[in-house]
Amino acid sequence: MALQSIFRIKVTNAGLLDLNGNYDVCNSLAKFPTIESIEPTVSNHHRHKPQFMYVHLSQKKWEYAIYLQPLPEMGYEKQKQIWVLARINIGANNKSSPIILYFAPRLNNDNIPPPNGWLPCGGIDPAPQCEIIQLQLPKKGTPSPLRKAIAEANKDETKLTEMMFDLGGQKADPKLSHLEKDKMNKGAKVAKLMNNPRQHINQPGAKSKDIRRVRGE
Repeated sequence: MALQSIFRIKVTNAGLLDLNGNYDVCNSLAKFPTIESIEPTVSNHHRHKPQFMYVHLSQKKWEYAIYLQPLPEMGYEKQKQIWVLARINIGANNKSSPIILYFAPRLNNDNIPPPNGWLPCGGIDPAPQCEIIQLQLPKKGTPSPLRKAIAEANKDETKLTEMMFDLGGQKADPKLSHLEKDKMNKGAKVAKLMNNPRQHINQPGAKSKDIRRVRGE
């Protein structure tokens, strides 16, 4: 079975307990907050949105996210990308401005948030800690071996017959399958004969010996 690697971020130790938990990669562009300081590019679909984002739904049903954005208001250069941990989609409104709770410098242009070095902004001490977790999950859309075998057998009548077996685990008799096909073909011919208005049963002629016997002559 083919597997794919899934990464998630586990946040712990934050003073705001509600945001502690697992953050998974978000694939829904509608959830991404609009941030004017982010320049539209090809990677963010030409919108003022982060290129990627990790999202966590808390016990309060609040959404928290980890993503990159410029933070010139915190003394950083306008083009410098900074990690932020923020509350997003406040009141189920994806157009609401996110509330930045913690931030951390980006290290080595990495797409994984740093484990330490977070500073409170709208949040409180202690600062959160991030741990990357790698999961191995089956790839979606990968057919099972049995499904593959059935698909191949459907292309070959002999293979399909070999795969058929009864409840006792015995293979089906190939001759029996041919008999069943003959019955089906004969039944189809009878149905065709009955449904075809041009086909009639031959009746004896009016002057024939058979019809005279019927009349008692």
